[in-house]
Amino acid sequence: MTQTKEASLIPAEIISALEINDPDDQAEFHSIYQEIPEQDKKDLIKYASLMGSGVANTTLSNVPVSEILSDSEQEKYSKEKNSLDTITVEDLNISGSHLVAVMKVTRLCNLRCSYCRSWREGPNQTMKFETMLKAVSQVLSIPNVSSIDFVWHGGEVTLLKTSIFRKLLWLQEKFRRPNQRIKNTIQTNAYLISDEWAKLLSAYSVTVGVSIDGPPEINDKYRKNKDGLKTSENIEEGIKKLGSYNVEYGALVVVEKEIFEAGPNRLFDYFDNIGLRKINFLNVIPDIYAQEHVLNDQNYIPYHLYIEFLCDAFRVWKQKYREKLLISDFEDLMTAIKNKSKPKTCLWSGDCLKSIVTIEPEGTVNPCDKYIGGKDVSYGSIFESSLSSLINRSSFVDIENKNYRNSIKNMHKCKWSGICNGGCPHDRALDVKFKNNMDLECCGLSPLLERINNMVYSDSEGRHSE
Repeated sequence: MTQTKEASLIPAEIISALEINDPDDQAEFHSIYQEIPEQDKKDLIKYASLMGSGVANTTLSNVPVSEILSDSEQEKYSKEKNSLDTITVEDLNISGSHLVAVMKVTRLCNLRCSYCRSWREGPNQTMKFETMLKAVSQVLSIPNVSSIDFVWHGGEVTLLKTSIFRKLLWLQEKFRRPNQRIKNTIQTNAYLISDEWAKLLSAYSVTVGVSIDGPPEINDKYRKNKDGLKTSENIEEGIKKLGSYNVEYGALVVVEKEIFEAGPNRLFDYFDNIGLRKINFLNVIPDIYAQEHVLNDQNYIPYHLYIEFLCDAFRVWKQKYREKLLISDFEDLMTAIKNKSKPKTCLWSGDCLKSIVTIEPEGTVNPCDKYIGGKDVSYGSIFESSLSSLINRSSFVDIENKNYRNSIKNMHKCKWSGICNGGCPHDRALDVKFKNNMDLECCGLSPLLERINNMVYSDSEGRHSE
């Protein structure tokens, strides 16, 4: 019996952990799986994940190519697959084995956020199959990369058909090497989340980051749709839809001037009321090359004020909301302070320019998408050379790493330098560019680390000291 399409929708963790390898058994289990209550399904997925099977959906690899790709796409896929047998891919010059690939699958967007520079209009703004194929193939073929986070980004990802996303997941399974761990995340404004999208995200254990900037009186000022209308109601409905299908999701909140002035209490109250349980923050990212524009930008707050907001947010969260809201960046910093260790968050990881890359719709490779719009930041095209070769030989990376090393030399006296690792290189570049209350001996994170240290740890519990 050939595996059915329905059977292929069973999350991969369950198939692998329970060793349901026979197609007939998978088809039989599918009928049983459909009758399991949603909460039990969620628990079963968590159990299967703990068994170490990975997040990528291995059952997709059993779906016939004819059900996924068109005839012309099959030819291109076969050609790419065969080419891997004739080339030697070089290692990526990174200290670990983890790579984050931000995939800009489309620049088209249904919103017009006042601070955003990521969206585009017109033709050729969506990643074609050839680029998807080449990108997935090259990311997964790097010999010393065994852990990959694919972050599907826009524009707005949900403007695409779900069949395209399923195709991307299928390609991952065809190119992944044994023991490679793959995690998929999409970043969305949640305005267009449908039952079809929610089902797919749930079925393949794709995590979701929702872009929302607080309560309606703030969000609707900055995040309007392309017709200039409010978006909060639609976003809230999208969040409810994700929850109804047991999709794992959280929010990413851009801290612009209105949120800074409103303060964290209003923000946390709202998120609690709409059922958001996971959030993180991001500072407004202006165009680093447009100094006059930035200085007149009503959305923008300099980094030291952003850290001031985080200090207040930590205080309120720790006192009132820690049991209700997970803010992983705060938890990460708390652990790092207690253990005197390096945080997991990319912002304070140190050398990130080679381990986080963005692949544009046409195949151009850039650093993380904080650098959008920057001059001379491109590493090249995946159609010109292998991804690892582009990154290893990037003159931009060499220059930025030199700047980073020079900055670190100035910070070695700071007692927090072992935790912040010099901070985000892009944020540092902004401070240098606009001299935002810049301290050469501190990346700017020190006030937040002091706040966390003083509020959480007593001397007997391993409080950080010089």
